Amino acid sequence: MLCCIGEKVDSGDDRLCSTAMVVNALVNTWTSNMTFLNDVPEEVKTVIKGAVHWMVTNYKGPAYNVLFSGSVKTEDVSCKQRT
Repeated sequence: MLCCIGEKVDSGDDRLCSTAMVVNALVNTWTSNMTFLNDVPEEVKTVIKGAVHWMVTNYKGPAYNVLFSGSVKTEDVSCKQRT
């Protein structure tokens, strides 16, 4: 929560930041070039997809800015299954 001249403002930044860190860790662990590895448990895919959906729904800026602060940003936040 932020304080603005004595008022508490609940921006949700803490929830967005911690969720983004978890998603980045899971994506770095279970994908290669944004493609799921073959042995990824369905539970992991469900958590990643659900967390990304929650962030995109609750973030008040462009959806592609929710994750990945590197040099490559895209509006496609989906992961594809490697065949």
